[in-house]
Amino acid sequence: MRELFLRTFHFKPWVAWVLPIEITMSISALYELIEWAVADVFFKAQGDAYLGTQGDIWDAQKDIFLAFSGAILATTIVSSIKKLFHIYEE
Repeated sequence: MRELFLRTFHFKPWVAWVLPIEITMSISALYELIEWAVADVFFKAQGDAYLGTQGDIWDAQKDIFLAFSGAILATTIVSSIKKLFHIYEE
């Protein structure tokens, strides 16, 4: 995503760094909302078992945080490699 934003859309480097992280968080949150809605609408009796939270009420928030952390880590690694090897951004 970062390279797409840099090369195709010609966004500033800081915008191309932030947008993939925000998009990843948005998709992760949307997935958690869909997962909750499916469990609540279609599987009312087995909702907790379907969600697989194993009694952890913060499971969705932890999943979103892990997606956020992974996006930051991946974007930072790519940015660092580009700087290390002097691959200049357009």
